[in-house]
Amino acid sequence: MSRGGSLEIWRKYFGPDARIVGIDIDPACAERVDPENVVIIGDQSDPAVLASAIERLGGGVDLVIDDGSHLGRHQIPTFEYLYPRISERGLYACEDLHCSYWPTHEGGLRREGTFAEHVKALIDRLQGWYLNGEAQTGAMAFAETTYGIFVYLDLVVIEKRPTSRPFHVQMGS
Repeated sequence: MSRGGSLEIWRKYFGPDARIVGIDIDPACAERVDPENVVIIGDQSDPAVLASAIERLGGGVDLVIDDGSHLGRHQIPTFEYLYPRISERGLYACEDLHCSYWPTHEGGLRREGTFAEHVKALIDRLQGWYLNGEAQTGAMAFAETTYGIFVYLDLVVIEKRPTSRPFHVQMGS
């Protein structure tokens, strides 16, 4: 959130009626933002902190923008906790994907534990309809609720939308 700055930008973009909750590890952040924005102090990967944010929103979340620590060890548990809890047609965005490639942010090309690598695994889960056995069982909850994964320079957007079994016939062997 960087000292609450992005909250101010989102408030201007979404307007005065938007319910916006930010999470920051720095207690001073709560003192620097406008009173219309709520800031919860804590670790973004802590389920109790995330649950508190959802509660402050009244239980409904339509959009998550992860602009937090940029470390995979925070981004991945944040995604795994929040994504199932966002609305049926919600969006999950994770900014600054380039940090997954920087050693200063525990990253590197094809380095396990980065959000970039996690997104690559989400692509497999999105194709759950075509998997077999245990792989399919683990992927179906994601496949049945996810319309698409969109990767841009420095940004991943995952669109949640109910899906139904695709109509595809495999020809040949």
